[in-house]
Amino acid sequence: MLNDSADVWVMGALIVFALLALLAAYAGPEKWTVSIVFLLTPFQPVETKFATVNVLMAYVVFAAYVLRGRITYVPALPFTILLFLVMLASLSQANPASWGPHIIYIFSIGSAFCLFYVFYNAVVRIRDPKFFVNLLLALYWLVVCYCALQFLQSMPWFPIDLSALKIEIEGNRLGDDPRLKGPFGALGLTAEYLVLSTILIAFVSLYRVSGHSKLSLVALGTLNLLFLVATGNRGGFLVLFGGGLLFLYIFRDKLSIKTTINTVIIGVLALVVASYVTINYTRFDRLYDRLEATEFEGALPDTRAATWQTSWEGIIEKPVLGHGPRLQLSKEGDSLFRGHVQISFPHNLYLYLLYTVGVVGMVAYLAFFGSIARRYWKNASWSSGDDLSDGMAKLAILMLALIAVDQLKIEFLRFLTVDYLQFMFALLAIYLGLGDSKAASERFTVPAVNRQVAPFES
Repeated sequence: MLNDSADVWVMGALIVFALLALLAAYAGPEKWTVSIVFLLTPFQPVETKFATVNVLMAYVVFAAYVLRGRITYVPALPFTILLFLVMLASLSQANPASWGPHIIYIFSIGSAFCLFYVFYNAVVRIRDPKFFVNLLLALYWLVVCYCALQFLQSMPWFPIDLSALKIEIEGNRLGDDPRLKGPFGALGLTAEYLVLSTILIAFVSLYRVSGHSKLSLVALGTLNLLFLVATGNRGGFLVLFGGGLLFLYIFRDKLSIKTTINTVIIGVLALVVASYVTINYTRFDRLYDRLEATEFEGALPDTRAATWQTSWEGIIEKPVLGHGPRLQLSKEGDSLFRGHVQISFPHNLYLYLLYTVGVVGMVAYLAFFGSIARRYWKNASWSSGDDLSDGMAKLAILMLALIAVDQLKIEFLRFLTVDYLQFMFALLAIYLGLGDSKAASERFTVPAVNRQVAPFES
């Protein structure tokens, strides 16, 4: 990642990039557009204090889609509008001197919603579940390669000096608690990503999606588990275990006793290999020590008791609209903005929402994701006759459930993790679009998607 100040040259380059991206997204093949945007999501090549180039790209592609008449359907639009109205209203609870960072944050959040609507409309128009499965797996391979570079550069025997090659990637957590960080800027989010990708790998193997050999899937799954162990993230590890059990239950109609046993054996062996390598040959051997050392203060894990308590005290102070949409305004903390109390991240999405945008904001977010969950459930409740489409509709429910549970220990709404937010919203849109458009000739969940231009609707 290149860390540049927002000087004249950088801004000029970004403007040129925006114009080129606008032309490409407007005139280029749609599959190429969504593929490039999606595959770039975890990687932020240029970063300024205002936004990353990926934030700009999301708005540019959205604008190109609007101009081209491709934004035909806007699911959950009322809830989206409500969310941004609540965030603007919560500004009233912050010192006006600090509104600048809050507004920049809202702008960044908006980029994820732009991608949500771009990908949703692209999916219902393309109607090719295998294409999007392949796209997801391609991204997972890219992230695995990125994590491998992080992993290797921490090894004393690794012969390549990445800095000498002008390659700069996210640094790992070192010191007394060394752990793999991944591309998303937060250990917990990298762990969540690896959990979601591992579940998809199991799905692709179960449904025998052509073009992916069993060996390649086992290799990718084993690398996922290796890097998950290397993050040392206890919550992600436990969510994967619970998610695996839910996977076996949800897809029990596809799993014979023999297939179930083989799946469990392969998963356990992959985890054993990944754990053995990580513990014996790397410095990232913290996961099992952390699991063994876990203690509770009441019902709370000892590592979260203080941060959750601090967050709750702040929530009580301003319960309705919170303290303002952005939690941490700068690395310098309170010194730049009088009246702003900068607390540590609570490592809990729901406490984060209550603290920043209050009960009203929490309800708005729950309404948005609840509307998506309702449509996921509806899409999974009927069969189109297409095995892969019906399976993806079921998988969507599992993915959303895993995200909801995993966010008890992390929050995807941090300003510096907007790359993960963009990935997650694109992912949710892909699953929603595939479910809404499956066999639409028999059941018109998304009516008349072949129209080139249609009015906005919710």
